[in-house]
Amino acid sequence: TYPKDTVRRRILVWFKRGRGKGEPVWRRYLAPLEKAGVTPAYSPPALLPVSGRGVPGAIVLAPGAGRPTKQWPASKFAKLAHILLEEFPDRSLVLAGGPGEDALIARIDPGGTERVQALVGAPFSGLAAHLRDAALVISNDSGILHFAEAVGTPVIALFGPTTKELGFAPAGTRSTRIEKDLACRPCSLHGSDTCPLPDRSHRCMEDISVEEVLAAVRETAGGPAL
Repeated sequence: TYPKDTVRRRILVWFKRGRGKGEPVWRRYLAPLEKAGVTPAYSPPALLPVSGRGVPGAIVLAPGAGRPTKQWPASKFAKLAHILLEEFPDRSLVLAGGPGEDALIARIDPGGTERVQALVGAPFSGLAAHLRDAALVISNDSGILHFAEAVGTPVIALFGPTTKELGFAPAGTRSTRIEKDLACRPCSLHGSDTCPLPDRSHRCMEDISVEEVLAAVRETAGGPAL
């Protein structure tokens, strides 16, 4: 079994102390191998089974997450989608969602253009193909974030109730994490159904602006190999 670091993570959530190094969970999974004398290799393109082809050079928007508090507002994803279509006329958008997220994907779909493809509940290997062939993935703290990194695609990760120190942040050198430095973070290990603050303001996600995310897209787009 891998070292879950449960006590430190609980202390961080409850008392906002003991942040530590926040070693990524995937590195913890490799720890038993290292103790056994095996030196594992991290090779993103080989980590996921891939079947078929995606949309070459697309920007993937993944608005879903396991819990509502980990989701950046759909209205902001929708606004971002409109701007991306205007600012990057040579790129398509893929709106990726898991099973049951049809309504969420519909809320952020700009409509009226063939440059947008909705991908909801796709088979694992098919999703991996779209992530592999994309130029960039914009995601909440969700499985798609880690799938994208596993096939070597840079990610812009939007973090709210969870933090890097819990072990779920992107680890790729070309990936970016956007978050707000608030005293209430982290409020849970895996997100929750409602914001625990008395006013239910959900500031950790609401305060992330479309302009901030767009700036990160521009910076990544100006880097190598996008």
